Amino acid sequence: MSTAHDVATVAPEREQVSLNGRVTMRTRVLRAIPITVVMVTIAVGLVIVALDYWRQGGTVLASAAAAGAVFRLVLPTRAAGALAVRSRLFDVAMFLTIAALLGGMALVTVTPHA
Repeated sequence: MSTAHDVATVAPEREQVSLNGRVTMRTRVLRAIPITVVMVTIAVGLVIVALDYWRQGGTVLASAAAAGAVFRLVLPTRAAGALAVRSRLFDVAMFLTIAALLGGMALVTVTPHA
């Protein structure tokens, strides 16, 4: 016998579905925004590193990982898209660990002078 307490009180996330039952293009684009922001930030960081600005590039890479952690923390699993790999706690912990390591690397990296 089911009671009112057995039913989840949180409404499931609503997706925009077309008439034929498929997810709409708008929903697909919205799901791609978090991973796109992280990947573009990583690309910018790598370009900065390639231009011999190690500290600044490392900081940008660390911020990309931190942004991934924030997206994974605040967005529902379906909206997080490719950022959702394991459980939310594991994903956020790994993103923050990577951000801390990259940030630490940016702090201790010495730029050689010719």
